[in-house]
Amino acid sequence: MAKTLTTPGDIRRLSVAVLLKVPSRAPQGADSKAPPQAQPRAAEEIEKIQKIVMGAVGFSEQRGDQVTVVEMPFEAAPPEPELPAAPEAAPPPASPLSMPVLAAAGGALLLLIAGFVVWLLKRRSRQQQIAAVGRSLQSQEPAAAGATPGRRPVPVEQPASMELPEEFARLGRERDGLRQQALGIASAEPEAAAQLIRAWMVKKKSLVPAGGGSDVE
Repeated sequence: MAKTLTTPGDIRRLSVAVLLKVPSRAPQGADSKAPPQAQPRAAEEIEKIQKIVMGAVGFSEQRGDQVTVVEMPFEAAPPEPELPAAPEAAPPPASPLSMPVLAAAGGALLLLIAGFVVWLLKRRSRQQQIAAVGRSLQSQEPAAAGATPGRRPVPVEQPASMELPEEFARLGRERDGLRQQALGIASAEPEAAAQLIRAWMVKKKSLVPAGGGSDVE
């Protein structure tokens, strides 16, 4: 005794359709450059293909299966249209503030350069003034002391009632004026004044003889 709970599935009928593309062959001989022409298959070849398909799908005539093989030309796919080239991106427009900003920056740079040149010229002129004052003081010191460089001043006995000559008075005034001018320049340019003083000291040492001075004749 057997009891079947479920039955396996069964195929009622098969319907198979096969579509074949008609082969095309290029012409031979003088017309070799002509386009290919369609050449349908023979009936025997189509029948062979049909039998192959029937065996592959398990054809059963009792179920009423159908296998159809049809041959027809396939239309060639149209060529894809060429896409137009993308237009080149236009350069971004120049900012309206770029030119004024560049002009202002260039003007500021020119002003800085001009100011630096003026500062150099003023510094050179001030150094020249300091040097001139130093030379004047150096030339006036021996005359005001009544001696020449390298000699000791000769004491001159003068009566108490005798007045100072006008020439010595003028030299004294010039010396005071030069000293005031030298002090003013030294305040403004301390480094240049220090260099000038060191140069005077070296020069004075070179004028003094090795024995400590010469006797007055």
